[in-house]
Amino acid sequence: MTTEKFASESGHYYTRAGEPAYEVPNAARGGMRPTRITDAKKLLLVPSVTTLLSTLAKPGLESWKIKQAVLAALTLPRSDGELEDAWLRRVMEDAKSEGRNAAQEGTNIHASIEHYLLSGVMSLRYEHHVVGAIECVEKLTGTPVRTGFKPEKSFSHPLGFGGKCDLHNEQWVIDFKGKEFSAADTDALMAYDDHDMQLAAYRLGLNVPRARCAIVYVSRNHPGVAHAVEVPEARLVRGLRMFLPLIDHWKAKNDYDPSF
Repeated sequence: MTTEKFASESGHYYTRAGEPAYEVPNAARGGMRPTRITDAKKLLLVPSVTTLLSTLAKPGLESWKIKQAVLAALTLPRSDGELEDAWLRRVMEDAKSEGRNAAQEGTNIHASIEHYLLSGVMSLRYEHHVVGAIECVEKLTGTPVRTGFKPEKSFSHPLGFGGKCDLHNEQWVIDFKGKEFSAADTDALMAYDDHDMQLAAYRLGLNVPRARCAIVYVSRNHPGVAHAVEVPEARLVRGLRMFLPLIDHWKAKNDYDPSF
């Protein structure tokens, strides 16, 4: 059910052998393009865990987006003679740019952690972020990260889903999440339902069904600050019960059964 090859980035589809299938050849324009559901049906690909989770509402994320829109409206006054629709477009674009910038910084940090885990080479720009994340994992697990874990391993499960885990071994499944927080805020950090589902699905897909699971938050705005939140076994069991129906929902919605 797993593959020893590593995926270099997160994606939406995987082959039944567990290979990432993030892109396909672009017949119209040349080069590559993102994989679509039509490609998945043709190539018998399976959706990723994150793709299945994306079918769920995320109230926390939506609340954050609303907050960004309100802040943008407060800082972008309407110009003389500017039509309301034009002003609203400026406000929404400014709010979206905040989200894109935050997401890009999180992606850069995650990529730097991944690069270190796979190659041992440290990013100068994100050195403190990487060191903080690694030390956090080693403190939690008591295991040297570069010798005691398998990083960025992709998989495909016969139920019809795939994914790529940041870090795992027989005892632990770890997922890194970027977030803005300081050392004083760590007590407020917690795992949510979608984290429970994601980790439970990963350990099932990786065939380590009894592994302990944790989210490791890595601060975007305070380099070196990281904090681990372990998800209790009872919540992982509940998380899997919540995740499995999403597979059937996705199959019905897309009129495609990728199980094998």
